Amino acid sequence: GGLEMAMSCSQIAASPETQIGLPESKVGLIPGGGGNVLMRQRTQIGGAKSLAETVSLLALGTVSTNADEARGPGYLRPSDVTVYHPDRLISEAKKLALEAMPSPALGWTPAVGPLLGMARQGLEGLAKTGDLTQHDVTIGDRIAQVFAKPTTVEQAYETERTLFVELCRDGLSLTRMKHMLETGKPLRN
Repeated sequence: GGLEMAMSCSQIAASPETQIGLPESKVGLIPGGGGNVLMRQRTQIGGAKSLAETVSLLALGTVSTNADEARGPGYLRPSDVTVYHPDRLISEAKKLALEAMPSPALGWTPAVGPLLGMARQGLEGLAKTGDLTQHDVTIGDRIAQVFAKPTTVEQAYETERTLFVELCRDGLSLTRMKHMLETGKPLRN
C-alpha cells in the first residue's frame, strides 16, 4: 500500500536504492488501494501494448531494484526526484512537500481494441514459460479486467475493490497469505 499512497502524491522523493513495486500478486491479491487504476492511467499513453505489458508486470509482482529502474514501468515518473545523498533525503522531501501543488487528475481513456485479449495472451505466455502459475494467471486476469472493462475512473476503482475482495475469499489466495505470514516468503501455488 505504500507505493499506492505515494503514487497519489504530486511528487516523490526517492532514495536511489528504493525498491518499489506492487507485489500484491505474490500474496494472492491485486493492488487494492488504487494501484491498478494509477498504473493504468500512467501507462495508457503507450496504448494497448503498453497496458498489456503492465498487466503482466503486476501479475508477476515485479519490484524495481532501484529508483532509476522504477521509472521504466511507471512506478516513478520522470518528474519524481531521486535524492542521491542519504543525509539530504528528509530535507529534500520536506522541501518538495512545502512547495507541492496539487497534481492534475489523470484522465481515463476507455480501452480501445483487444486489450483484454492481449493481456490474457501475455499472461498465458508467461504461464507456458513457467514464470506464472495458473493462480497467478487468475490474479493477472483480474488486473486485466480493471485495465480493460471500465469506461470511467470511478468504475475502475469500484472494479478494483470488488475484485480485491473476491480474491480475499479465494482459497488459493488465502493459502498464499497464510504462508507469507508464517514464513515471510511467497508461495507459488
